Amino acid sequence: MKEIELVLNEKYISENKEICKTITKVIQENQIVLLVAPQGTGKTMYLRNLMKQYKTLLTAPTLSLAEQNEKEFNLKTARGRTEYTFSWCKSCIFDDDIRNTSTTFSSAEGFLLADFLNSFDLVVADEIHKLVQYSTFSFSNVVSIVKTLDRAVELGKKVLLITATPELVHCLKGFYFKKEIDTCIYIKKEMKYFSKCICMHNLDRHNVLLNHIRQNHRQGNFQIVLFNSSKGIADIANELNSNNIKAISCTSKDYRENKKMRSIIKNIKNGKYLGYDVLLTTSWIDVGLNFKGTNISHIYCIFDSFYRRGDFTIIRQFMARTRNSKPILYINHPCLTENEKRLKEHYDLINRDKQLFNDLEKLAKSTLDKVEMGLLQTTNNLTNVFYGLYKIENQEQSVKYEYSSLTLRYQLYKLWEKVCVYDYNALGIAELLNAQVTDISMGATENSRYYHSIQDLLDSWYKTEYRFTIDELCNQIRELSYGIVNISRPSNYVRNYGYIIKRSNTTRWLEKA
Repeated sequence: MKEIELVLNEKYISENKEICKTITKVIQENQIVLLVAPQGTGKTMYLRNLMKQYKTLLTAPTLSLAEQNEKEFNLKTARGRTEYTFSWCKSCIFDDDIRNTSTTFSSAEGFLLADFLNSFDLVVADEIHKLVQYSTFSFSNVVSIVKTLDRAVELGKKVLLITATPELVHCLKGFYFKKEIDTCIYIKKEMKYFSKCICMHNLDRHNVLLNHIRQNHRQGNFQIVLFNSSKGIADIANELNSNNIKAISCTSKDYRENKKMRSIIKNIKNGKYLGYDVLLTTSWIDVGLNFKGTNISHIYCIFDSFYRRGDFTIIRQFMARTRNSKPILYINHPCLTENEKRLKEHYDLINRDKQLFNDLEKLAKSTLDKVEMGLLQTTNNLTNVFYGLYKIENQEQSVKYEYSSLTLRYQLYKLWEKVCVYDYNALGIAELLNAQVTDISMGATENSRYYHSIQDLLDSWYKTEYRFTIDELCNQIRELSYGIVNISRPSNYVRNYGYIIKRSNTTRWLEKA
C-alpha cells in the first residue's frame, strides 16, 4: 500500500487547493483509497466537490449520520435490506436520472439484491473504523457493507474509505476484502479537542457518574454524556430531573423510532438546547455528529470497567464532536480481567506478540468444533470467554457462534490499549488520544488498584446503615490498599465513590451524594 502524507495549514481541506488536487488525482489513478484526516478538518465537506465529478453512493454506519449527510448534501435516500423493501424504496425514491445517494451500512446490501450498484461510479464508506467495532456485536452490518464494497470492486467502481481514527483499519488484514487498499492519504494537522481529560477508576459506577454531572452543572452550560448502558442513561436522566437539572436520554433505538426525539437531538446539535442541561446517549452518537454549541462545558465517555463495549477509538471520535467548545473530558480507567492479567504474564502484549493471535485463533476454532459435536454447551456467553467469537441469531432464534479473524484482531487491539493505560497511566492515555500528557489528569483513585475493594466496603456500609468513626474509615481504607491510600480529607475522598458522610455526636454514616 502506497502512503502519501499531506500537511494542512488551513482550517479545512477544501480551503487548500493543492491538497484537493492531490486527493482527486489519487482517486482517479487508484481503485481503493483510504483517506485519513483529523476530525473537524472537513473530510465530508470535501465530498461535495467529489460528488460533482462522480455519481456517488455514500454509506454511513448509523442512521443519524446518514440523515445528516442527506440534509447537508441534498442526497437521495435508500433504506431497506431485503429485496422487497429495497425494491420498494427504489420504485418510490429513484428515477431515471440517478443522482448521488445516501444509505447506511446495514442497508448497503440492498443495492446488491436490487442489482443497482452498477449505477454509480464511486462508493464511499464514511467512518470505516465502525466496520471493525461492529464485528463484536453487529456482524450482519459488517457483512452488508463488505459485500457491497467487494461487489463495487468487481464491477470496476472506485472505492473511497474515510476515517479520522485509522488505528483499527489494520484489523481488516486478511479479512474478506478481495482487493487490498491501493493508496492511503494521511492529512496531518495539529488539533486540540478538549481543555483537560480526567481519568478515574470508578466513574462507571452509577452514583459516582451522577455525582460528577451534578457537581459540574452550571446555569447556562451544557453537558453531554456517552454511557454505554441504555438503562443507565435513563436512570441517571430521571435522577437529574428530580434534582431540577433538566436531562434527556436517547438510545439509537429512540433516535430511529421517535420523530420527536430526532427533532430534539437535531436542535441540540445546532446549539438550541430547548431548556435541557444534559444529554445522555449510548455510543451511537460518537459517529460523525457535530455539536455546534459554544457553551458545552463537560463531556463524559464512560464504558464498563473492562471496556467490553468500548475502546479509545470511540473516545477519540466522541471528544471531537463539540466543534465550537473545548470542554473537560471525563473517561473511566479501563481494568484488566483476571484472564487478561494471565495473558499479560505469558505474552508480550505491549509489543503485540504475534503468537498470541495464533494461539487464540486455534482455541476459538477448537471451541466451535466442540460446540458442533455437542461437547460444549452454549448456555453461557462464549464471547466473554473465547476471543474471536461473535454471536448470531439463526432462524430458530437459538444462539449460534462463528469465528472471525476481524473480531479477534479487534479484541486484541482493545487489549493492547488497556495494557498501555495499565502500564503507563497518563502517558498511555495521552498516546492513545493523541494529546499532550500535561492535558491528562488521573482522578482521586489514580494510584489505587484496590478501588473495587474500597467501593465494596462503602457500598456495604451504606446498605447496612453501618455506624463508624473517622479513624475506623481511614484504617479500613489503608488496610484494603495495603497502606498505599492515606486520606487526609475523608469527606472529599468518599465523594469519589458516590457518597457523603453524615454525622451525629459520636458516629458517622454514609448517604448517597
